[in-house]
Amino acid sequence: MNDYECVDPTALQHDKEDHSAYSFQSELEQLPTIKYQDYNNPQNFTNPYELLHYILTFKLNLTTIQSSALLLHNYKLLIYIIVKGLRENYEPIIILYSEFLHYCDVLIKLLANRPNELFYFLDLLKAGLLSNCEDIPPLALNVIAKSSSYINESGMSRVGWNWLTTENGGLKAILEYNRNNKEIEEHTISILKHFGFIDYIGLFTNHILRESKEKLIFILKFIKSLNEIVEDTAMIQQIISFWIIQACYSTNNNNTMELLSYVILKYPNYMKDSDNEIIIKVLQKVKNNVKTAILLLELLGLFIMSKNSHALIVYKTLIHLLNIQELQELIIYNFKTILISTKTIPLNLLISELLKMEWNIPHIELLIVIAKHRKLNIDNALELLGPLMNTYVYKHITYIPLIIIIRRFNRNKDFILLMYKLIKVIFCIILVCARCIL
Repeated sequence: MNDYECVDPTALQHDKEDHSAYSFQSELEQLPTIKYQDYNNPQNFTNPYELLHYILTFKLNLTTIQSSALLLHNYKLLIYIIVKGLRENYEPIIILYSEFLHYCDVLIKLLANRPNELFYFLDLLKAGLLSNCEDIPPLALNVIAKSSSYINESGMSRVGWNWLTTENGGLKAILEYNRNNKEIEEHTISILKHFGFIDYIGLFTNHILRESKEKLIFILKFIKSLNEIVEDTAMIQQIISFWIIQACYSTNNNNTMELLSYVILKYPNYMKDSDNEIIIKVLQKVKNNVKTAILLLELLGLFIMSKNSHALIVYKTLIHLLNIQELQELIIYNFKTILISTKTIPLNLLISELLKMEWNIPHIELLIVIAKHRKLNIDNALELLGPLMNTYVYKHITYIPLIIIIRRFNRNKDFILLMYKLIKVIFCIILVCARCIL
């Protein structure tokens, strides 16, 4: 915790108090008189107050009293104007931030060893992120990003961290700014990198969790840029684990699936066995739809490649999803690819599930792959022989898998015996049918 009190610009947006009615006379009388000399050289400024006063007076064409008034009370009135504009005129604010950008290095140098003033200057810059004018937030973010680099170089990053993570601080404004952006852009990454290194894990877990109302949506954006900000593998692993657990408690299945999908695809090497167990439990609980099936199939492929012990659990979960009609074709298509490339995958449960279904072309294509698979044993062949022959009699679509299995096991006595029995039964059926026709 720190002793600074942030001004919340969002509160100022709804502030009905007439700031123009403030009486600054007593405060203004106590301000030092500034005598401008040759300020073409930035080195002539001796403190940040002089430079800010110079910008307001000579770049925004304000009187010296007006400039001084805007610098009182930790810039509270200036923050209000930045958010609301001057009678909805934002051109002076754009000029102001352009000047901040131009003098950024000088300002930070003058603010070095002045932690309180630096904190409130960052708070001033933050107001631009929530301005009602769409042109100002990107400019404000650019100024903050550039400032963060100079602050980091000056050894004042702790002030930046306090500003970022305090209540109503920089992180909240940055999250608000990035709400409608698909990805976190480079200036945000720069700010988080320069200020967040003090505690990356805390920043990307508890602080974002506290400040973000739509947690999984926001963290997904930040996770996409995580390895651009955090270089330590162990830290990334802890952050990933934290948000996988948070996904368990989300009531929004779409956000949960989107987050887990990205984590699985982008950071498979950072996931621990305990993370995998949690992901599987989450997927088993969420609504069984196409998104769930796709994510499980992606997870299965990754687990098979990495020889992860959880592959079998995912495989069995997908097999049980075959009884959902809308998912059958998707799962069967992917199972064909997986079985062709994976020679060690067990077939018993898959065959048992297929025997419960009415077969059509996609099922037969999968049965062809199964018939060629090296894990197919005599027990599987005996189990499939009857249904294949029976379906062939009526639909003629099982010819290929039937022939493959007969060729593979035609020297097995049990297989031959069963085949003869089935042929005998089939011929009896044909004779009965023929007699009925005649």
